[in-house]
Amino acid sequence: MKLYTSTADVEQPEGFEAGYLDMQDVLAVLRRQGRMILLVILSCLCFGGLFLVVTQPFYTATLTLLLDLDGDLKSETRNEADRGWAKININYNDPYIDTQVRLFQSYAILDKVIDRLDLLDNGEFVASADALDNSLFNLRFSLLARIGLLEGRKVRAEVQDKRSWARDALLNGLFIQRVGDSTILRVSFTAATPTLSAQIVNAFGKAYGEDILNARYEATQLASQWLQERLVELRKKAIDSDMAVQTYRSQNKLLETYDKDIKDSQPLIDQELRALNEALTSARAEEASARARYDQIKGMIDGGAWQSQVAGSLANFISNDLRLRYLEASRREADIARRLGADHIQAQDLRRQMDIYRGQMFDELKRVASSYLSEATISAQRVVSLEQGLQNAMASHSVSAQKEVQLRELENKAQNYRDLYEAALTNYRTALSLQGLPVSRSRIITPGSPPDSPNYPNRAMFMGMWLMIGVLTSLVVCGYREYRDRTFRTEEQVESWLSLPFLGMTPRITEGSGEERRDAGIEVLARQAIEAPLSLFAETLRSAKVTIDIELPEQSRVVGIVSTLSAEGRSTIAMNFARLLADQGHRVVLVDADLRRPRAGGVLAHRAKAGLVDVLIGRASLAQALAEDSGTPLKVIASGAAQRVPHSASLLESRQMQAFLSELSQSFDYIIIDLPPLRTAVDARAISPFVDRFIYVVEWSRTSRRLALQTLDVEQEIAAACAGVVMNKVDASRAPLYLRPDFLTKHAATAGAPA
Repeated sequence: MKLYTSTADVEQPEGFEAGYLDMQDVLAVLRRQGRMILLVILSCLCFGGLFLVVTQPFYTATLTLLLDLDGDLKSETRNEADRGWAKININYNDPYIDTQVRLFQSYAILDKVIDRLDLLDNGEFVASADALDNSLFNLRFSLLARIGLLEGRKVRAEVQDKRSWARDALLNGLFIQRVGDSTILRVSFTAATPTLSAQIVNAFGKAYGEDILNARYEATQLASQWLQERLVELRKKAIDSDMAVQTYRSQNKLLETYDKDIKDSQPLIDQELRALNEALTSARAEEASARARYDQIKGMIDGGAWQSQVAGSLANFISNDLRLRYLEASRREADIARRLGADHIQAQDLRRQMDIYRGQMFDELKRVASSYLSEATISAQRVVSLEQGLQNAMASHSVSAQKEVQLRELENKAQNYRDLYEAALTNYRTALSLQGLPVSRSRIITPGSPPDSPNYPNRAMFMGMWLMIGVLTSLVVCGYREYRDRTFRTEEQVESWLSLPFLGMTPRITEGSGEERRDAGIEVLARQAIEAPLSLFAETLRSAKVTIDIELPEQSRVVGIVSTLSAEGRSTIAMNFARLLADQGHRVVLVDADLRRPRAGGVLAHRAKAGLVDVLIGRASLAQALAEDSGTPLKVIASGAAQRVPHSASLLESRQMQAFLSELSQSFDYIIIDLPPLRTAVDARAISPFVDRFIYVVEWSRTSRRLALQTLDVEQEIAAACAGVVMNKVDASRAPLYLRPDFLTKHAATAGAPA
């Protein structure tokens, strides 16, 4: 028999692995949420279609432009050496290309486009700009630009004159994009008409080319004038700096300090100080390492925490032999204590051996600590010696070192002036050669042409986007609905959450059809197993009988029917189960032990003059309390409580109750007890020592899984004696939506039986 597992052992439903996705469960979710998925998707598609109908179309014309990476060219016949100074490295040209993109948005180019096409007085441009500025096409880019996710567009602001407004309108429709990692730009402009978009984008291309040529010519003229003035100044500074170097050498007698014939030669003072510094650095590292090792092991010994770390961090300090002996003794002691008890003589001997091993390991740790302390002391002495040597060396050569530093500074200054002079002279010669006609390789590769169809809204992309939004939204909605469902609906949920056998399902019994369909009355429910013996309802109760017979063969069986809360069908199951057993020829008695809200006795023995309470308090005999069912040989004992009994648990756990059940066991094969809900009364726990098996009833789509799990966690005795779980009030029309396809195939015949 599969017993209950407490909440400490069941954090997740049993059988579920982390990261495991069962496609059968996914199909079941899609099957039951299919209508909601279709409804959400269709709603999104309808909204997208409505938007396409009312949205004004816009046209985008595009041209491709090749940028010039060679700088200013006088002619195409120059060799690479002559124009290498101005060539831009293609591997590091991102800043240059970004600069060219920003150049398209400059006032210089915008004003050229405005003047070339006379846009200030162009009514078509004004209407197109207003439509674009108020459209969703511009809104999406404006929002992205405001939060910093998109650059290259400008949000329209309040303007003071027509030219400023025209600049903003051009920026609203302009979009520039680099083609891959190449030096080609794709320039696009969006307008309300295809002709206007093509005219403006071509005007941008021409204005950019003219601006590049003008800028290069002006830059060449300014560079030539500046370089000429700079050459005179640099030549004088280079001569003065060389004279200063030679004068300093003579005055401080530093002519022999360096050997000019040996490359990278250095003064002796530098070599000596470098060697001392390296030795001191190494000695300090060794001292820190030795001190850290000593502090670590000393902390373990002083703190006493080493004993719990023998198998871990102390493995580096304690010999393998001692550690293995200690771990082996610990393992054997735990095994013997588990099998024979902690006080067994062998367990005591092993613990004494473990104490000896711990003492030996402690001694070995002290020896290692002493060794580490010695190493740390030696390292500290070496550091002190090296520091003293370094101070002496620095003191004896400080004067010479200061003079050499000043000399190197003068030499570097002189060399820098010489390099600057040579570079300026070369640039000046190059600038003179470039004062002719400026040439640029930048050109329009593909001019803009009027587009044949609007690019916004893109119907296919737009509807695809809304389809994706619909799918994602439907999945979120369905996922939320599945997350909110925390009740029992399937056999797998019962077995995995409660760790109890699943006995079967009993469908909800209704009367009428269509809109008049309603739950059947208690009288109809109490006859269901007898009037429909081939139904799923009766088959589930027969499954419960077989389970109890296998576990309790050849004896009188006391079976309690319990549930978590009231109105879950506990009394209905008890009445039908008792009638089914009686109809099979067994001697059966049904005891209504719900002394607070009696139900079964009131239906089957409503004319009884005495009941369970009367028998327990001695007011009536067993024979007087027994009543007969009108349709079966079933015997019924009503609760006998005219009103709620405040101390019902005391009656059910009394010796009179035990004697009462013993007397019934001599005359009946099955004693079925209808008990109160587990969450509202402790009566079931009180009578549990006298009950052989319990049947736990949960209501489909109503009983909370977590509440049932918490209930059985409290009622351990009932859970241990539970024969299984019956899922009651199953909606036959909705239940297949929550079952796996393989489960549906397995139970197709049973589910289709007449009810």
